[in-house]
Amino acid sequence: MSDRLEEVYAFVRAYIAAHKRPPTLREIAKGCYMNTSTVMRYLDILQARGRLTREPGIARSLRLLDEENEPAS
Repeated sequence: MSDRLEEVYAFVRAYIAAHKRPPTLREIAKGCYMNTSTVMRYLDILQARGRLTREPGIARSLRLLDEENEPAS
């Protein structure tokens, strides 16, 4: 995975851990110092690779798929 793609994924993971909800597109863009269209492209790639899902048109609908397979702590 590219460094920037991994950066977006890591930001989403950290944001969910800290806030108990997924970030918005703008929050990801601000946190990763990217524009929203670039973030959307990276989210599309992550979704195509099966790393996350999201519902079009629904705010904060990101869900990390690998989180579901990790044991609860």
